[in-house]
Amino acid sequence: HRERATVGGLMATNASGPRRAKYGTLRDLVIGTRVALVDGSITRAGGKVVKNVAGYDLNKLYLGSLGTLGVIVEATFKVLPLPAREAAIVAAFPSLRAATEAGVALARTSLRPAAVEAHDLDRTARLVVAADGDAAAVQRVLSDAARIASEHGATSVEPASDLESALSSSRRLVESADGVVLRASLPLAAQAAFVDEVRRIAGDRAMATIAVHAASGIVRTRLTGDSDALRQASLDVFAMAKTLEGDAWLEHVAEALREAIGDVWFGEPPGFFLMHRIKQEFDPRGTLNPGRFVGGI
Repeated sequence: HRERATVGGLMATNASGPRRAKYGTLRDLVIGTRVALVDGSITRAGGKVVKNVAGYDLNKLYLGSLGTLGVIVEATFKVLPLPAREAAIVAAFPSLRAATEAGVALARTSLRPAAVEAHDLDRTARLVVAADGDAAAVQRVLSDAARIASEHGATSVEPASDLESALSSSRRLVESADGVVLRASLPLAAQAAFVDEVRRIAGDRAMATIAVHAASGIVRTRLTGDSDALRQASLDVFAMAKTLEGDAWLEHVAEALREAIGDVWFGEPPGFFLMHRIKQEFDPRGTLNPGRFVGGI
């Protein structure tokens, strides 16, 4: 969301995009923070060089805490040079499962593509593979990716005419104002089965549109339908993610559905008591962003 995203918002949510496959999340890129705590004191964590942490790495605690532990007022990032070249291919498949399986097969190689995205946003299953670096490396990644796609049943493989547009599937899915968007975090090998199970769960009661970060195990599903059907479908998809040794939560809920849907976290996770104790240590009166995080902390 280049037009609307802020550094603070990205850090509060530990957000990541399609290039997470190669470059990781903000937890991998932030090496230092300065944070205002609820009592007004200013603390520092990390530093300005990569190898600087002794003891607890508080940077990783703050990132993704949704502003419930402190206000991040300064951050130091590890930066990388822009690649000399970027390019991508788009492969069409008879099913999203086949596209996902091809993406997972590619992720298990040593090629290190910049992004591996499967989706069916336009009612056609597609796999987008992006590569960056010097020209020879990009050519090799895309050539091998095209071969792997063909081996997994791709009906066509074409160069992407617009790289950023080709990689926008998850953003387009989340930006839709309709229904709910459920984000699942799964083992790589479980993604293809999860995609099929989401289709089965949605059935005739909800419309499901899916975007898969195939090299990262992140699967987003937009469900549309009436509120009762969406609540039950969301619960069933969450249960399926847990069965596949993953997890899931609702990343977006349309305003009109929020009361009917209820808890976006689907209850308290294992180890919640530790999360609650940390919140009590940092913010005993619940002043910072109250009720925003899992379990109402």
